[in-house]
Amino acid sequence: MFKISKLWKEAGDAFVRSAELHAASGDGRHDTASNYAEAANCYRKVNPQVAVDCLMKTAEIYTDMGRFNMAAKNHCTIAELYESECPDTAQCIAHYQFVMLRFISTFN
Repeated sequence: MFKISKLWKEAGDAFVRSAELHAASGDGRHDTASNYAEAANCYRKVNPQVAVDCLMKTAEIYTDMGRFNMAAKNHCTIAELYESECPDTAQCIAHYQFVMLRFISTFN
């Protein structure tokens, strides 16, 4: 409902709350990660740093699940945010390097 109304902060808050409830109930890490990712999509429009925080949580969950490609995609998105919306060259490079090292390690 918030998302349809383009109330991005409120939508992000709702998705974070949903993620927290999924995590607390043990329903599934995938649902928790998906809700954090949706929250990040909403926050990206109003507060990119909070979006980064949500994407980091998503990446951590996917890493714990062994879904390294999904985690790497989140790190790419974080790098893009640091590149464009909240410029921080050092963080941008760090996340791209993380992705590169993750992909190299999967092929060895």
